[in-house]
Amino acid sequence: INDEMKNYINEDGTMRRLYIAEEKQNSPVNPYWARYKDYGKNESTRNLMQGSVSWKAFKNFDITGRISYDQTNSSSHSYSTPRWDESDFTEAELEKVPKSVFGSYYYSQAKSKLLNANAVATYKIELPKDFSIDLMAGAELKMSESVSSTIGGRDFILPGEFYSQQNLNEVINGSDVTMYRREKRNYGFYGEARFDYKGLAHISATVRNDHSSTLDPENNSYVYPSVTAGLIWSEAFGSIANDWFSYGKLRGNWAMVGKDAVSYLFDRKYKTFVTFPDGGYAIDPTRSTAQGLRPEMTSSWEIGMDLRFFDSKTKLDVAYYSTRVDDQIVNVRVSPASGYILQTRNEGSVKNHGVEISLEQQIMKTKDIEWTAAANFGLNRGTVLSLPEQITELQGTQYTDMFPTAYLHGSTTAISGKDYLRTEDGKIICTPEGTPKIDPQKQKLIGNREPDFLLGVSTNFRWKDLSVGLLVDGRCGGDVANVTARGLYSNGQHRDLEFYRNRQIIFDGVVEQADGTYVPNTTPVIFDEKFMNDYFVAVSSNFIEDGSYIRLSYVTLAYDFGSLLKKTPITGLKLSVTGRNLFLLTHYSGNDPQININTSSGGTGGMGIDNYNVPTTRSFNFNLNISF
Repeated sequence: INDEMKNYINEDGTMRRLYIAEEKQNSPVNPYWARYKDYGKNESTRNLMQGSVSWKAFKNFDITGRISYDQTNSSSHSYSTPRWDESDFTEAELEKVPKSVFGSYYYSQAKSKLLNANAVATYKIELPKDFSIDLMAGAELKMSESVSSTIGGRDFILPGEFYSQQNLNEVINGSDVTMYRREKRNYGFYGEARFDYKGLAHISATVRNDHSSTLDPENNSYVYPSVTAGLIWSEAFGSIANDWFSYGKLRGNWAMVGKDAVSYLFDRKYKTFVTFPDGGYAIDPTRSTAQGLRPEMTSSWEIGMDLRFFDSKTKLDVAYYSTRVDDQIVNVRVSPASGYILQTRNEGSVKNHGVEISLEQQIMKTKDIEWTAAANFGLNRGTVLSLPEQITELQGTQYTDMFPTAYLHGSTTAISGKDYLRTEDGKIICTPEGTPKIDPQKQKLIGNREPDFLLGVSTNFRWKDLSVGLLVDGRCGGDVANVTARGLYSNGQHRDLEFYRNRQIIFDGVVEQADGTYVPNTTPVIFDEKFMNDYFVAVSSNFIEDGSYIRLSYVTLAYDFGSLLKKTPITGLKLSVTGRNLFLLTHYSGNDPQININTSSGGTGGMGIDNYNVPTTRSFNFNLNISF
């Protein structure tokens, strides 16, 4: 327990280990050895070019063209030093030992390009007083291309610090030597017509026609429209403003949006089979080619009200929205009789609806002092309306035995995995020996990543030329799957092990009696490596945590020196300092409970999955603006 982990090198230069497992290759690696003896370096260079041109062809008619080119080059170079030498094993043992314990080396390069070009034409139709019609039409082209290659292997031939591809004994083509190329093209046409009456009432309609290279040729052209309208009802039929009521506006919109798929879903999937005599390729039986893939379509509507009171010093905005996604592009299991296991298809519908409320208050306003505050509230509820036939749940990317999961007629952001056997009131059932019982059902509902609500509060204060602004935001509820902590426990690197390792603990649970009743568990167990792996790390629900937090997102301090420079060539001088992510209050044990949404990770997204995510950094920005 009191051994110093920093003593990781023996006198002969080999790794000093906490212990040697029965099978040597499974002995844990000292994290200090991995930190200071292994090597890894990533480099990236990005070039971004942008340009635009505008032409006023004639009165009320303008044409604008924009183009951008984004190129990224990256490389990665890494190696792990040998954990053992072949002389440490017998010939019989060597047959079971993975070659990676004798060291590994990898080098990769990647290059990506994105070209985006669009042209927009606008025309304003002149009408009698109080009326106006604006027309807009445009076209857009997107072309992306990427290529990446990796080379590497394991088992160094010569000892010493000769870490190179030429010094590898085992290189498997298809897994150690790879090359991937990806290309995608999209183009579309769009237009808008907007009618306005005196700025009090307006209605606009848009339509867009997109074409994608990733969809079935018969369905790769798809159209989606939208309609937006607004009415300032407090003035449209005569002003009804008074001492306490200033303004009222009703707005609403309906829209459809199309979404294409990722590349190459219609190609046969091949993989290397190392068991083949020649290590050749064959069709991957786990992935079928997509058939008749249609675009994923999202339809939504929103209605809202903008209200202002007390000479517009108090502003209230309330909105309700509803969104439905049909023909979701997801991976589903198909009949084994087809020769495959998974296929990408259009299946399922999902609905999201929620409320957004914002309140802004002018607290004080004089010549020298101005102070305002604002609050924002939002909540969302997602429900799965339909799934493929005979399917009741849809799982996303696997994290050990945890899955982001969507349940039919249930949540779209659930988490499924292993849990303990529990009583009806949720208490863990233990054996008479004090060990908890694990539920044999592998995929149980163990969490929901959807927060109860989100809340933000901001304020801005100005005194003469000095101003201060800040934002505090927070989330109530919403579970986070701490995959990072699970990996740290499994590798013996979690900070809590400094306290619990090899200590006696009493598991918080109950023991079932012969008459069916339960009594509190009082039998201690040793929290050693076997107990940790078999009864703690093996149970997913141990790593589901509450993701509630309160964060001081930013504070900005600024001073305007303009009043001091009136007799100089400088017309404006303002200095500001901004600090971001300055304070975080949370019970979450990981780095940061705010995990960004990543829908590309699977149909249910990666929100709330902390899988070695890089936390939000704290930063300080200094900004100086000078005008002449």
